Order: sequence, then C-alpha cells, then structure tokens
Amino acid sequence: MVSHASIWELSIMQNIGKIDLPAGYFQQLPSLGYEMLSMQEEHCAAYRPLPLIHRNPFDRMLVSQAQVDDLTLLSQDPEIRKYKVKTLW
Repeated sequence: MVSHASIWELSIMQNIGKIDLPAGYFQQLPSLGYEMLSMQEEHCAAYRPLPLIHRNPFDRMLVSQAQVDDLTLLSQDPEIRKYKVKTLW
C-alpha cells in the first residue's frame, strides 16, 4: 500500500526541487500493484493525540494509518520506531 500522505509529501518535495521523479511516477503506482491508502477521519483522529516524537507531520500520519489499519510500516527511521507501530526494515 502507498499512502496518499506519501504522495502528497513527494509532490511537495518535487515541486520545491528536492527530488526528481520520473514522468508519470504517481500514475504508475496502481498499475504496478500498489493499493492507494486514503487519509480517513479515523486516521486523523489517531493522528491528533500522537506525541511529537517525530516532527514530520507526514510521517506521523503514516504512523496513525498503520496503527488504525493494523499495517506494518516500511521505514528505516529510528524516530518512527519509538511509536507503538509495527515496522519493517
């Protein structure tokens, strides 16, 4: 699964010139077998009480989505591991 929060963050990074993604990158994800994960109210409700261990709001949204939907979050970020969430990598 790929969260729309990640798509949003990558779009911002591309717009400000921090990353360069291939043309059609976002449109190709579903055809490559990735399911898109929308941000829902229950994700936002779980996001609000999260402690500010990680300052990146996109990463905190990924944590809340993983918690609510019982998903494993693919991340190498040691700050994310401080949350009560399953991680891999």
